[in-house]
Amino acid sequence: MGKILKGIDGERFPLIGGVTEYGVTFTETADINTVNDNDILWQVYWANEYSEYEKVPFSGQKKGRLTTYKFLQNLQGKNLQLKATYKDETVELHITPQANGEIKIIDVFFLDVEYKIQDTSKLKYMNSVNLQIYTLNMMGEVC
Repeated sequence: MGKILKGIDGERFPLIGGVTEYGVTFTETADINTVNDNDILWQVYWANEYSEYEKVPFSGQKKGRLTTYKFLQNLQGKNLQLKATYKDETVELHITPQANGEIKIIDVFFLDVEYKIQDTSKLKYMNSVNLQIYTLNMMGEVC
């Protein structure tokens, strides 16, 4: 049996927070009707400090000819590798997620000293609270 997988189609520089679709491409000689979608496995890897690739722990493994990924803020600018495997064949695509330029505060929470969310209408003078802020593209920014 000859080679079946040719490569991966999809965005090499996806935007952080957006959903990006990826699909495998097949060689011209492959009979794609014999390929079971559940036999195509997807996994995301990132380069470590030794330039070796390790599984991204929170990415999970997916199945099918097409798949989608949503890249989060902590992957911005990272050297990633998306791999699709079918039986003993593997194809890969190098990816570097980029910021979409939009900068904003998504949500703000007031937490008590035990880190339980507090209702802002019940806060009183001299209460000790912690402030938790969720942002987009503000990594390292001082609020």
